[in-house]
Amino acid sequence: MKNKRDGFSMIEVMVGMLVLTFLVLTTDAYMVSLIKTNTSAKEISQATFIGNTGMEKLKGRRLPNSPMDAIRLIINTVAIGTWSLSAI
Repeated sequence: MKNKRDGFSMIEVMVGMLVLTFLVLTTDAYMVSLIKTNTSAKEISQATFIGNTGMEKLKGRRLPNSPMDAIRLIINTVAIGTWSLSAI
């Protein structure tokens, strides 16, 4: 007859550690993916807000009479190279 002892065998502990390691690594990769997606969504949301605000400003202006007036209107409306909420 086998001698029964309390506790876990070395094999059971090793398998448990392997399963736990796999779960932690899988969760870590998933979290990195979520953070990247969240950052991308935030940037898209900000760009949409800036674009909508600019369009609302343009709706209130009169139409340009010449191409040069249109260029001046664009230059005065958009801060070149700087897309931020303070530019609007």
